[in-house]
Amino acid sequence: MQWFRDWHSADLECTKHLAAKRGEDLRLDMTPVPFEDLFHFQIVMDFISVGILLGEFEAVREAAKLMQSARHSDMLYEALIEKIVPDPDTEVTEFFHEQPYDPLLDAIFSAESPQEASAFVKKYLEGWYKAFEGVPWHNGHLVVTDEYSNYEGYWAFEAAAICVLYGIDDSGFRDHIVYPKDLADWAREHKVLDRLVPSGSSPALSGAGLRCESGQACPQSGYWLSPAQVGSRRHFQAGDLMPILGGDYGVTIWQWDENQQP
Repeated sequence: MQWFRDWHSADLECTKHLAAKRGEDLRLDMTPVPFEDLFHFQIVMDFISVGILLGEFEAVREAAKLMQSARHSDMLYEALIEKIVPDPDTEVTEFFHEQPYDPLLDAIFSAESPQEASAFVKKYLEGWYKAFEGVPWHNGHLVVTDEYSNYEGYWAFEAAAICVLYGIDDSGFRDHIVYPKDLADWAREHKVLDRLVPSGSSPALSGAGLRCESGQACPQSGYWLSPAQVGSRRHFQAGDLMPILGGDYGVTIWQWDENQQP
């Protein structure tokens, strides 16, 4: 986390220097991470996703605050942080990089069954490496000398983070070469989702903004309800599979009830 703070601090000092030198009013709240650049966006995906998988939610919230100027601009980024930050945005519909992220977005927003969600993540992993041709780390394993190596492994951390956050079954692709299955397993074993309490929130409001589709694992223990059925409010434990209520709604959407009184 410290390097991320230092990056933003150094950029702020540089902006202040330029503003004084040019005599201009420059924005001092901009992140130096350009989301429109695939390489930098993937750095954000890695950093945020590893933080999620390790349960370091305070660090994730701090990073999101440092990158506040980029909020509400990319739906995959918002989907990663919406269960962690106190101000989730579930309305954004734009995203920067169709390749490679489109199948991962489909796994969250378009899949009509748990099986289809898993299939979308598998498709994402299969196209992941090729989609990054041209970024500095691509083919780094081919340039390894005694003095230099740009190769640190190839890992789709964001795929594991999405699977853990949204309860997507990874059994069909967990042995894919770029899927960090051990980290996903560690997150589940240590029940990191139980720590999802946005900074400054009281326990009664800790799930504000959460939603979960039927067939997925409940992200947080408490009372949930669905607009698909009157009187649907009930208590679920974290990890419970959210049920389908039937009717004409298709997939049932469960919403966190801000009133957590029994």
